[in-house]
Amino acid sequence: MSVRRRGSLCRGKLAWLWLGLALLSACGDRPAEPAATGPSTQSAFRHGMDQAPTQFDPLRSGTAYTNAVVLNVYDTLYRYRYLARPYQLAPNAASDLPEVSADGLRYRIKLRAGLRFADDPAFAGGQGREVVAEDVVYSFKRHFHKDSLSEGAWLWQDVLAGIDAWRAAGAQLEASPNASPDASPDASWDAPWDAVVALDARTVEFRLHTPFPQLPFTLTQGYSAIVAREAVEKYGADFALHPVGSGPYRLTDFDGRVARLSANAHFRRPPLDLALEGYQAHAHAGFGLAALAGQSIPILREIELHFVPDHFQRSAMMRRGELDYVDLKPGLASELGASEAFKACCHEASPLLSESVYVSFNMADPELGESPDPAQSERRRALRCAITKGYDWSERNRVLYGSQAVLFRGLIPPSAREFDPAAIVDGKADAVSAKQLLAKHGWSPEAMPVLRWASPAGNDMQQAFELFRGQMLALGFPPEKIRWQSFPDFGAYLNAVNEGKLMLMDLGWNLDYPDALSVLQLYYGPNAPPQVNSSAYRNKSFDAAFERARALAPGAERDQLYRDMNQIASADCAAISGLARTRHQIWRKTFLALPDREMIGASFLRYVMPAP
Repeated sequence: MSVRRRGSLCRGKLAWLWLGLALLSACGDRPAEPAATGPSTQSAFRHGMDQAPTQFDPLRSGTAYTNAVVLNVYDTLYRYRYLARPYQLAPNAASDLPEVSADGLRYRIKLRAGLRFADDPAFAGGQGREVVAEDVVYSFKRHFHKDSLSEGAWLWQDVLAGIDAWRAAGAQLEASPNASPDASPDASWDAPWDAVVALDARTVEFRLHTPFPQLPFTLTQGYSAIVAREAVEKYGADFALHPVGSGPYRLTDFDGRVARLSANAHFRRPPLDLALEGYQAHAHAGFGLAALAGQSIPILREIELHFVPDHFQRSAMMRRGELDYVDLKPGLASELGASEAFKACCHEASPLLSESVYVSFNMADPELGESPDPAQSERRRALRCAITKGYDWSERNRVLYGSQAVLFRGLIPPSAREFDPAAIVDGKADAVSAKQLLAKHGWSPEAMPVLRWASPAGNDMQQAFELFRGQMLALGFPPEKIRWQSFPDFGAYLNAVNEGKLMLMDLGWNLDYPDALSVLQLYYGPNAPPQVNSSAYRNKSFDAAFERARALAPGAERDQLYRDMNQIASADCAAISGLARTRHQIWRKTFLALPDREMIGASFLRYVMPAP
């Protein structure tokens, strides 16, 4: 399973709780480990992550790993308050929350005074210049330019006004023999653009053709990061590995295994108001976070992001004192937590993730997807439903996640406000019903297609496939018809997913913002590959409900539409879903922190402080 993004809200017993806030610890075999109460002698906080990014262009910031850099190097207009749960929106590069027109079609946003890009040779004299509203305009234009490689245009394609008109006008400008000699080398940049408009140097207005109450949430995402045109044009194809932003840090080095971040000298924010950030003594005092009050952000001068895919290697690095933060599989976390040295030097927390882990069917696949022939289409739906019934989430939960994940039915995960607690299931396979369904629709072993399960290479991924293989054998699939299509790394796998050519995809989705629409958009027809609808699922009733719900504020009508979409896609067996894991996080007491890399993409790093 490979997770592509970030986090959300929750209710009842499944609330986004910081479980296990007891002062457990993690140091392992080093008796000379510094005492938890002693001052840090390090200049950098060393943060371990389980996959490596391949580039840092906000246009393609579709993974948690890329966003760990993007959301620390670049500014977004909004962010989430550090400690407030449920998540609360807060101004970031913006000076305040947006001014919204009565019809919900205009969002006017003021930029914070004094924003500056980090120093870089892209700017005159190497000095970072002021961030202005036109930078926001340019950053959004990049998503919709004819040469764009954007992975995030789908977020705004159907709601921002005039996107298609801008593209058409740009094409006409480039084709015109009378183009102005003062026009940009690429004339399409100069075409009239109504979607995002700079009203003055510090005021930007987003103009929509349909209401979209979630717009401010999307302006927290890496996709919305504010980019300098000079940097894009100077570095060209190398820009993806040479990010230039106005965020709290600068990327100073990246070798594929470690990204080193240094504080941006131009970054200015008001001193940290801990109460405003959601601090609660009963929940946070045990981590020493009261000391953060009044601090200037970022606090640390240096951050190191270590990309270490193997759980055992991350555990060993933590034991040897080579990392200050790591997340581990349940068994490894328990093993570390059993040592007295661990309890002396580190904290542990195990939050329920704002995610959906699922297996996506490719609905365009010629063997199990939709067909123009209604009878054939129904037969393939029966095949997908039989595979879904025969899949055992409880076995996967036990083997891979130490039985600590929450199993649920449908598309909407437990972390979403709109989740129905009745959707919690035991996740056990129903092989009897599955085989009856196959027999009813004529799926004999000879007629069964070859099932091609796709995922990155790795021990956990191979275990997930072997579980699937055993479960499909129990349904009567011949052994030679169950194959693993592995990829050397997560980046290569994600590229293949975006190409829309895989059959069965082992995936995960962290919610982008605190609304179930963030996961329902994975099944919206216009978001088909190379966008986020990796299943290429299309259903007119689902799409109509999605478009209606997207324009509504939270309430009973919208919740009902969400339930309708959930039922439609589930009846079509568009995916095998699902579970939400807990993340077992361990960090050293030599630093004050409360880690969170869900919706906010490791933005907590700007608040990390050496222990006094």
